[in-house]
Amino acid sequence: MMVVDGCFIVELFRKYAREVPIDDDDPVFNTSWMQSALRKDLFLLENQLSWKVIDCLFQHTKEKVTRIRSSTSVCFKFFEVSAFCRIHTLTDHWKLSIYLMA
Repeated sequence: MMVVDGCFIVELFRKYAREVPIDDDDPVFNTSWMQSALRKDLFLLENQLSWKVIDCLFQHTKEKVTRIRSSTSVCFKFFEVSAFCRIHTLTDHWKLSIYLMA
């Protein structure tokens, strides 16, 4: 179950960061409330996967492209619009990355 959930999260982050194309019929990106609901759901402690699992899946599924963002940067891109996590400074960015590594 961790692999399936992790793959969904990695794909969600990549699509949001525009690293992979979004299908025209993708319900996550074509339903107005879905992204907000997913952000809130991913913040729930009981729904969180270890960052090591997500990062491992990210590294093992990335394409051989010259310019690819890190797993942390696509994660920050997804959560930066969230009311829970506005990242404005490098210090805040660092604090969140330490939290994600725990």
